[in-house]
Amino acid sequence: MNKGKFIVVESINSSIRKYVSSLIYKENPQNYLYIKKREIVCNDAAIAEIQKKLSELMWPHNDSEIGKKLPFQYWLHLQVCWYSLRTKFDVNPILSENISVIVDSWYYSFLAKSLIGGINKDYLIETFKHISMADQVVLILVKDFEQLWKDNVVEIKPSKFGVHQGYVDESKETFLKYHMNLQNELLKIADEYHWLIIPQNELKSKHFNL
Repeated sequence: MNKGKFIVVESINSSIRKYVSSLIYKENPQNYLYIKKREIVCNDAAIAEIQKKLSELMWPHNDSEIGKKLPFQYWLHLQVCWYSLRTKFDVNPILSENISVIVDSWYYSFLAKSLIGGINKDYLIETFKHISMADQVVLILVKDFEQLWKDNVVEIKPSKFGVHQGYVDESKETFLKYHMNLQNELLKIADEYHWLIIPQNELKSKHFNL
């Protein structure tokens, strides 16, 4: 039976992730489906309701108040639950219909953040081994970190300063350091798993044939 391709777009810049995911979809609208990071497409109402509750836990509105208090294992198992359901009820059913799926961000970002926090890599890989691996990951590299700061500073969440990874203040310097480290971890993963790496400043001339 034919099966669609599973494509993930990663970047430390969420706007760029969304832009590139949408771009890939628009170039291939007949055979691709773009599922946004938090979008639930499961047709089973009961499962979708569970996913909605998980989504509220994954991205709490009061993260600035409770984010630092919750232990790593809480976030880890929450991620596993979210992506387990994402795999079985959102992604795999669509792939089985020979339609390719594009998502902006998968568990790889959480993996990179956890590595920054000093969590053992083998342990993380084992924990997520039952979750779908992408057929192709596109990593968009940020070159201008100063611009990234300017784009985020108006409405910036504590998680953007790496509070869950042990960074202690919410300053511009911390923001820049955290995002540089995060991108470096994603680059290490990209090198190991042979991701497609594209600098942000080369996107205008890029056509995707995935």
